Amino acid sequence: MDAPDTLQLAPAIDLATIGAVRRDLLERRGADLTIDAGAVEKIGGQGVQVLLAAQSAWEVDGKGLAFINASPAFLENLRLTGASSLLELCR
Repeated sequence: MDAPDTLQLAPAIDLATIGAVRRDLLERRGADLTIDAGAVEKIGGQGVQVLLAAQSAWEVDGKGLAFINASPAFLENLRLTGASSLLELCR
């Protein structure tokens, strides 16, 4: 079995970068995916929404989705926005 593809998130996930994140996720749909959140310093509400939508899509597809190297800022933003279901995917 092949290792999941890894998507590296940018330091800022905001209006300026969210389109690229969404496109990168759509390109990887249908396969297991690991998202490296180690560089994230800032993530806005739109970024959290896109990641929640990805979580739902991967679940519907029956594929694995996980976050690795989650930065303290990434984890704190998930906590502040109430995205507890995403926190459960962090390892």
